[in-house]
Amino acid sequence: KCIYPIFTVLVVYIFLSVFYNFAPDRTRDKTNIKTGSLLTSIGWYVITLFYSYTSHNMATYNLLYSSLSNLALLMVWLYFISYLFVLGLALNYGEEEHEKQSETGIIKVIKDK
Repeated sequence: KCIYPIFTVLVVYIFLSVFYNFAPDRTRDKTNIKTGSLLTSIGWYVITLFYSYTSHNMATYNLLYSSLSNLALLMVWLYFISYLFVLGLALNYGEEEHEKQSETGIIKVIKDK
């Protein structure tokens, strides 16, 4: 029972590291992936624990609202997971840009068209 959370976070971390490495259409340094993957995998586990706890304790609502409460809860869970996923990707990108700036001293300016 004690190894289950560690194994779950490790599997999600490996999956996210591979995905964050191949998702951008350019080569990346593997050291820039660690922080975003770790944040996302731990956050994924915490949000899933909250979802599990809430869905288990919603048994009284199921008498009145049927499965609509579980569907709404699932949509909220998916929203938080997707937001966390994008946050990890943005964190990796920010670290990569900060590292490039500190090496070259050049700040990248993004202009609106």
